[in-house]
Amino acid sequence: MKKQYPNYLHQMHLAEKKLNAEDRRTLEEYLNYCRLTAGEDKVQQRRRYVVQFRDIAGVPYDQFDRETVEGIYLVIKNSGREDVGKNEAIKNLKRFINWKFEDMNLTKNLKVINIRKGRNTKKINPSTLITDKEVEALIRACNSLKEKAMITLFVECGLRPQELLGLKWDDIKIDEDVGQLRVYSNKVKETRILPFKTCVIHLLRWKDEYQFPDRRAGDLVFPNPTHRNRKLCRTYLSDLFRRLCKRAGIRHIFPYLARHTRITQLKKELPIAVCSAYAGHSEKTSATYTHLTEDDVREIVLEKIYNIKEPTPGERRKFEKEIEQIKQEILEYQERLAELEQKEAKRKEGDEIINALTNDPDSLKLIAKAMVKLGLLGKLMKI
Repeated sequence: MKKQYPNYLHQMHLAEKKLNAEDRRTLEEYLNYCRLTAGEDKVQQRRRYVVQFRDIAGVPYDQFDRETVEGIYLVIKNSGREDVGKNEAIKNLKRFINWKFEDMNLTKNLKVINIRKGRNTKKINPSTLITDKEVEALIRACNSLKEKAMITLFVECGLRPQELLGLKWDDIKIDEDVGQLRVYSNKVKETRILPFKTCVIHLLRWKDEYQFPDRRAGDLVFPNPTHRNRKLCRTYLSDLFRRLCKRAGIRHIFPYLARHTRITQLKKELPIAVCSAYAGHSEKTSATYTHLTEDDVREIVLEKIYNIKEPTPGERRKFEKEIEQIKQEILEYQERLAELEQKEAKRKEGDEIINALTNDPDSLKLIAKAMVKLGLLGKLMKI
């Protein structure tokens, strides 16, 4: 029994070699049973899990007992995989054991991991979404044209991992610098068309350097390194992200965070119905893929509801200059108004003095005598 869950990315063929004739018969019978209700992609996924269980146990399927099954369960539970991936492995283990031995007691202690609300808000929230700098770092860390094409296409279109890995060349059309992607989702059993642009150059370069000779329209865009007609498993993408993040010296970014990031970006610009159609799910599900900050909400409401748009840097400088000019004009008007108010106050004060003097006879005599002395009374009379 292995103590840790191995990385089977390039070791599945080694694990399959350990199967004896009876193991292979058991495996094929189980897969035929699975084909009654599951598609071929799901069947191949179950094949990989069952082969891995045999490799971890280290004994043939016929020798599996309760201790062996619980030992495999503990290896899965204590592995470094995401909880969603652990649960997928646990479910496959229970399905196979229940089919093989028809004894529910062997799997009664195999509990899946409880994941609250189906999404870890500590891992997926506005502050954890992928930044443009991190995307650039991932691309620079790629060692091949294939990796660059995978990362750029996956991030730009917000694809599900299985959608990316199931693409064929006849699903892609490129007209000059704009491309169009036909995506089929096994999850919702629907096909949707997605435009793309940023990743065109990387996709064309990979197309020219395709790993197999005589590339055909029906070939997988990102095939298994050794089998052109076999898809890469979903764990390949997770391992690729892990390796690229380590190589780039950035935080760990898991694939589905790229989908959350892209859909959140689109939600800022597109109506919910369009965004949901782009992502390939219902409007209700779309809400779980949207992570808007308070500033995002404010910007969207101002622009979409009140038609208030943030000015560009050039417009902002122009507005600031005009505001300063208006402030200066207001200041000049205030100074002019103060002068006028001061003159008006002096005029009123003079009128009050004159009124007071004209109503006092003694004061008039004193004024007349003063004017005589000053020689002003004669001049006043002439006037």
